[in-house]
Amino acid sequence: MSDSMTTGSAAGSLTRVVDCDLCGKPTKMTATKRCDRCWELERRVQDDPDIARKVLIEVSGQQRAYVLAVIDKMRGVIEAVYRRWDEGDEADAPELGAAILEAMKL
Repeated sequence: MSDSMTTGSAAGSLTRVVDCDLCGKPTKMTATKRCDRCWELERRVQDDPDIARKVLIEVSGQQRAYVLAVIDKMRGVIEAVYRRWDEGDEADAPELGAAILEAMKL
């Protein structure tokens, strides 16, 4: 979407729509240039930045734990494939792909 756009409504009046400055989604809030979701989040963060910082740290830790779990699973798949190759059993591409997709499920 462009910086701003005007749309018509059922009643025939025109409504100006802009992109949210934070997420880019269209919003009718031309003064703040924030969609409802971003406005609410920004307001809550400004109300208590210390708690917001703690939440972000916790979320970052959860994401890091998820990534490490995926890496561990992938390591297991790769080791299993290498073992099979060492034993002379070459896995074909679909079988290897299926093993990788299965390892990515948590």
